[in-house]
Amino acid sequence: MAPCCAGGSAARNGEIAAGEEWLREAELLHDAGWPSASRYHVLQERGGLAYYKHRYEEAEAATDEALRLATTLGDQQLMRAALGNHAALSAARGDLAQAVERGRALVLMQRRNRFDRIASNTLLNYAAALTEFGELDEALSVLREAAPTLARQGTWWIWLDTIALLAFKRGRIHDAALALGRFDAMFVKFNQPRYGPVFQRIRDEVLRGLQQVLTAAELERLLAEGAAMSDEEAARGALAD
Repeated sequence: MAPCCAGGSAARNGEIAAGEEWLREAELLHDAGWPSASRYHVLQERGGLAYYKHRYEEAEAATDEALRLATTLGDQQLMRAALGNHAALSAARGDLAQAVERGRALVLMQRRNRFDRIASNTLLNYAAALTEFGELDEALSVLREAAPTLARQGTWWIWLDTIALLAFKRGRIHDAALALGRFDAMFVKFNQPRYGPVFQRIRDEVLRGLQQVLTAAELERLLAEGAAMSDEEAARGALAD
């Protein structure tokens, strides 16, 4: 694995110090004579590392530079990845209106291209922003659109916190608790850290809401019941009409 990619992977796993070390190595190794795209990946990983450290201005600056480089290269896929990071940064800063605006523009761009992994993440990050912002009908539509890809990839569980928040805001309290129970159980199973500040915030919001409307015994029972479900079962109930 290239040092810059290793740095990004370490940061996503909560190993910030290791991520910084890998990124320093990548920047030392980088040669100005290499193809411009190699510089793009270093910039993206630098932005990602700053994001996980909650240093959003630094992350935005690196992402801006990556976007300018991708635009100069005329590489649509690299441009979409950088724009996706811009939308994620808006959400992390709590500027949900901007996150929705950026996400909507990016989804429109994605729909003109082949539906790939980046497009899938774009839809799901957009759904998270819509849910937090209160655009529940559109969030539901977007998550249902993403459902076949999530089922095929086996990645439902990563998004169950967003699905739980959407269910809670739609008044589907029990379904929200079941989805959150499954979400937490899968993170324990895979020993994964939370995926950045936005999704930790979403998970915390769901839990606080559930604690306000359910007794401690009811919540404990539903979380345990959700933990024993399959990912698709937990998601299906939360996204039902």
